[in-house]
Parts: sequence; structure tokens; C-alpha cells
Amino acid sequence: MRFFTLLAILSPLGLAACVVDASIAKDSPPEGATNVDGGNSDRDGSLAADATSTTPDAGNPGTDGAVAGNPTKAGAVFASFTPPSPGDPSGKSTAFAFFEESVTTASTSTCVDRDEGPCRVTTCPGALPPSTKVPKHAGMVDVAGVQVQWDPSQKRYSYVSRSGAAWTAGQEITLSASGGDLSAFSGKLTFPEALTVTAPAYSPGLSTPLAVSKAVGIPLTWASTTSNVTIALSESGAGASTSVTCTVPGPSAGFTVPAAALRDLSAVAGPQRSLQVSTSTSKALVVDGYRVNLTAVVGGPAWSPEVSP
Repeated sequence: MRFFTLLAILSPLGLAACVVDASIAKDSPPEGATNVDGGNSDRDGSLAADATSTTPDAGNPGTDGAVAGNPTKAGAVFASFTPPSPGDPSGKSTAFAFFEESVTTASTSTCVDRDEGPCRVTTCPGALPPSTKVPKHAGMVDVAGVQVQWDPSQKRYSYVSRSGAAWTAGQEITLSASGGDLSAFSGKLTFPEALTVTAPAYSPGLSTPLAVSKAVGIPLTWASTTSNVTIALSESGAGASTSVTCTVPGPSAGFTVPAAALRDLSAVAGPQRSLQVSTSTSKALVVDGYRVNLTAVVGGPAWSPEVSP
């Protein structure tokens, strides 16, 4: 998975940040990618192809294994909410954006992607190849009324966090940018509803230990929701990493992460592991050749898996 810095920022909030990684950590779309009305992509941000396609494959080299020197252009705009917990009774709304051009400066990585039903599995047995990242900006970013400012001295967007819910379930929100290195763009999303998980048990606001059997899979149930549900499992240690991202379309009331999706996990103590569940809506745009993902997320429970064969 390419955007580790971004994931490190979002993970403490209890968000399923891999929603974003699964959507935008792809190679940049080709010139002339088509939008939903059949025309060519243009500077106002046309829709890219579905970023969460789960067409089965036998295991292909991961998208991080791009040819050295081949630039990848990507970006994202987020609206997220972390529900109330005992340590934060009001919850927290967060807005963030980034755009960057990344050029791999070494040979291809050994990451491999495969699909197991609606789950994307990415396995990287070694460290990712070094890359040069060039930050870009798209002017003022407006996340449904919350303005995210570009900091020219730091060459990044400020991270905006507010107490309470800035957006409500079912609300149509607009995420837009005024234009800069990238042209102006705008897109609308429906803000998702919070998820009520009924099993496995968890402690709100904490990462709860969870026994996971690779042979059984991970069964989860929740109160029926019309929002899409993302289940994100990650493992890292000794320079290697594995991630499993399952997208469950609404309406739904549960899902079992299949045993086949867990086969690359180690069954020993040591690696860092995290399992998170969230609801989300997203839309991919193409802006000046950049794949820009607009995402609205409501965070859910988190667990610390203890894996056995």
C-alpha cells in the first residue's frame, strides 16, 4: 500500500483509512479515460472508472510495483467523523486533502494484489521501493463548509479537526477545490450513517483484542445499514506487510472475511495488526491526469487481532 503517511494520520482517529488506499493507490488512469456520460475526461474532474472493482484475478503484481521513473499522480479529499466514545463524548469531525506526484526511484517492488470475493489482499514481502514525492495543491479546498488551507511553507494542506458532527447521515455534501497546480473541481457525496456493530464485542474508543483463526475467517455482524461498509485488516513487521480490505455494499447486516483472504497473515506474535470497520461513500475523479478520490467516512470499532492457524 502506497500512502503510509496518510494512513498513519488517519488511523488514530479510528477511521478505515484503507477506504482511500483501496480507491486511489492505483496507477494513474490513461490519457482519455472516459467519464460516466461517455465523453473524454477533462479539466473539470470527470468520473474515473470504479475504484473499488473486485474482479477476481489469480494474483497480479501490485500497483506499487510500477516501472522505475514512471510517475503516479494521485490525490484525495476527505470528510470524516469519529463517533462519540467515553474519552470523547462529542465525537470529532475531520477534513483533509492531499495531492502528489510520486516517482519510484528504484526497481519494481514485490507487492502482489489479489481479490478474494469483495476483498482486496495486498502482500508486500519486502520494503517498498524508494520514491520521490512532489506535493501539489488545488487551491482552497472546501469540504462541505469546512475550509482546508494550503500551507506554502510546509507544502501541504492543514489538517482541520472540529469537535462534534459537522455533517449528518444522509446529507448531500460537496467537496471542491478552487484550483492551483490542479484545475478546480467539485463533486457531491451522500454522508454515510454510523455503524452499530453487534459482534464481535468491542470497547468504544479502544482497540479491543480479538482472536482470529486463519482457517475460519472473521465473522462480523451489525445493525442493518444502507451505507457501504469497509472492513480493513493490516499486518506489518520485519519490513513486510499484508492488508485486507473488504467492501460490503449496502444494504447489509454482516459479513465474514473469508479464510482465503487471511492466508498470508503470520500466525505468530510480533507483527503489528489492526482491524477496523467503517461506513463510507466515495467517488473517483480525473483532474489533469491526477486520480482524485473524494471520500466521506464514519469511523467504527477497532480491534487488535491475535492470529492463529
